[in-house]
Amino acid sequence: MQRPCNGSTSTPYLMHLVVADLFKVRQTLFLVLSGVAGYFIGSLGRIDLGTLLTLTASLYLSISGTTGLNMYFDRDIDGMMERTKCRSLPSGKISTRTALLVSLAFLVSGLALAYMVNVWVFIAGLLGFVVDIFLYTVLLKRRTVLNIVLGSIAGGMPAFGGYVAATGAPGIGAFLLGLLIAEWAIVHIWYISSFYVEDYIRSRVPMLPAVYGFRVTSWASIAVLILIIFTLLGMYMLGIFGKVALASSLISGLVVVLIGIRFARTNRRELAKAAYKALNVFLGVTLLAGMVESLLF
Repeated sequence: MQRPCNGSTSTPYLMHLVVADLFKVRQTLFLVLSGVAGYFIGSLGRIDLGTLLTLTASLYLSISGTTGLNMYFDRDIDGMMERTKCRSLPSGKISTRTALLVSLAFLVSGLALAYMVNVWVFIAGLLGFVVDIFLYTVLLKRRTVLNIVLGSIAGGMPAFGGYVAATGAPGIGAFLLGLLIAEWAIVHIWYISSFYVEDYIRSRVPMLPAVYGFRVTSWASIAVLILIIFTLLGMYMLGIFGKVALASSLISGLVVVLIGIRFARTNRRELAKAAYKALNVFLGVTLLAGMVESLLF
């Protein structure tokens, strides 16, 4: 049974939609956390409050603007999917013009603040926008199963930007932290698209499970999870993560791997959603442990 799209069209409700729906607030805040964590980890506990506040504002605005533009370009796809058809754009609760203008305003404001931090933070924000909108959303998403493999670069840009906000220039720490988030984003999308596979088949978006099925997707996901483990070990060996962050991430990551193996063996889609949720916990634990460790050790 298809669910109806209900909801008030009053001005306060529209404002709520712009903030909570168009900008995917939970996803946006998660990426902002990755950028803030990157700053803490890169700073080794030497926090400048002004830089941190400017960075946080720039991350929130630029990520929100990029997300809003993603929703603008994907509004036709979202209208075909049961999971997303009630979003503000496909349901017509806000106009495409409003979404476009507000998203652009947020993006430009965020990039301007990023430049105030330093030029590398600006480049990271700009690259995240270009990769997410033009490479992933416009060029690859509707054409190839490799869409998120390349598009995941955008997911790593906030963490990269946060790290270079602290260090002033790119280094191995910034690249590895960005890589960690990018690898997480790949599996994150593969697992949630496995759970909602009919939506992707209906809208003809060639996500891996919609094209090659659960078995290929589940084992490909485990391969990326193994890469994540090697990335974590590399960060530890190079002194980017200490023992606390490494242990916390490996323990929470092991839970994801075990759920992923069960999914690979059984093809039960509820396990794909469980792995998706466990991945969120893993990344949250990893980032928070890295932040705490940078302050205390």
